[in-house]
Amino acid sequence: MRLSVPVQVCLVVFAWTANANPRPKRATVCYNDLGCFSNGSPFQSVHRPISFTPDSPSDIATTYTVCTRQDSSGTTIDATNFGSIGTTTFDGARPTKFMVHGFAEFHNQKYQDMKDALLAQGDYNVILVEWKDGAATLYGQATANTRIVGAQIAQLIEYLQVSVPACLGSHVAGYAGERTPGLARITGLDPAEPYFQYTDKVVRLDPTDALFVDVIHTDVSSFFSVETGFGMSQPCGHVDYYPNGGYQQPGCSGGGLASVIGGIVTVDVVERVGCNHQRSVLLFTDTINAGQCPYRGYQCDSEDDFDLSSGKCLPCTGSGCGRMGFHADDVKPAAGVSLVKYYLNTGDKSPYCRYHYKVTLAISSGRGREERGNLFVKLTGSAASVGGVEITEESTYIKPGSSHSFIVTSPQELGPIQKVALHFEYDSIFWFLTPAIYLDRIDVYSGEAQTSASFCANAVKVEDDETEVFQNTC
Repeated sequence: MRLSVPVQVCLVVFAWTANANPRPKRATVCYNDLGCFSNGSPFQSVHRPISFTPDSPSDIATTYTVCTRQDSSGTTIDATNFGSIGTTTFDGARPTKFMVHGFAEFHNQKYQDMKDALLAQGDYNVILVEWKDGAATLYGQATANTRIVGAQIAQLIEYLQVSVPACLGSHVAGYAGERTPGLARITGLDPAEPYFQYTDKVVRLDPTDALFVDVIHTDVSSFFSVETGFGMSQPCGHVDYYPNGGYQQPGCSGGGLASVIGGIVTVDVVERVGCNHQRSVLLFTDTINAGQCPYRGYQCDSEDDFDLSSGKCLPCTGSGCGRMGFHADDVKPAAGVSLVKYYLNTGDKSPYCRYHYKVTLAISSGRGREERGNLFVKLTGSAASVGGVEITEESTYIKPGSSHSFIVTSPQELGPIQKVALHFEYDSIFWFLTPAIYLDRIDVYSGEAQTSASFCANAVKVEDDETEVFQNTC
């Protein structure tokens, strides 16, 4: 029986291990209707110096677990027996989403949480693609095995006669998309850096793999650096999101190379030092049912341009603002445009979504002298307030006539800003001085609402260890 279904295929995450095997010889292996797979160019290159041929489908032992609202625990079928899908609660009238785990993983609790969130959000078929036998090996071999899993997913999609919206994730999805012309969407969660970054587009996820490819990058420090990042920094979608710059995620402790020197990266090590990498899964899950919070991303060329201390890219118009995660296809770039980078900040635990406010201080040019210190701000809006926020990451020089911009985030939307409280702490060994700064104006810009509020001060004095409240609008 052949089925015609709308399919959405969501999510894959990868982690890595060192590879000590000798260089394999160039070879080609063929597996029946899946086709032939060579470890030669472009799968062997300067960015992938050791290239393997994939294991056999029987060794990888891919299975599909079909979950629906009627059977949330799911029924498992073998990847080689498509006809047995009729024994599950699969319904061809529903949209279908595929979830694919990564290296040295299986569908653990974080994936179960995502599956449950998807079923709560909509009446879907959610198919968990399990390939743990092919993933529980050295990293180099696992990268080769992803080609088989991608081919198997493409084969199933063809069997189901897919012709409408789809989304997958990362490099397995890329291989499936390459074999499935017209695939509508692929979602990649922190795609792999080692053996994938800067390789040929045939080897890695890229915008040609689907009509719309969106990517979340959460661990972009180089794998070969002390920080030992697991994910690609290279943009590889139509839109690429870099929460918190794509580097250290809030709530993730330091790890990196110092934590793994002396041994191969194992499942335990991935759990121990892979917090940033795995945050992409948690963020995507959080976006599924985020409610009013839009997970707004701001278009920028780089993290430095976004600049957490200035908010250069916070104002946005048209496609300048995006939505990270499940609803990313609400905002798409113009036809022919890809590799658009968006930046945003998130929190350290669920709900991770944050509202962004750019606070700009205009220091009076006619009063005071250069001071050095730290600034704290409290924003009060019609709906909520956020306070006690240090907006200077370190002691800052504040000169007469200068302007300083900062990003303040809030887990709640504040509503129209009604007042701003500013606190100044002087930083100096000269305790006998009476330092102060003088403000002419404070501007607050809401990134999500794209509205601003201005408070005129006319050289209001803020002394050391004092707080002044500004509420006279301009």
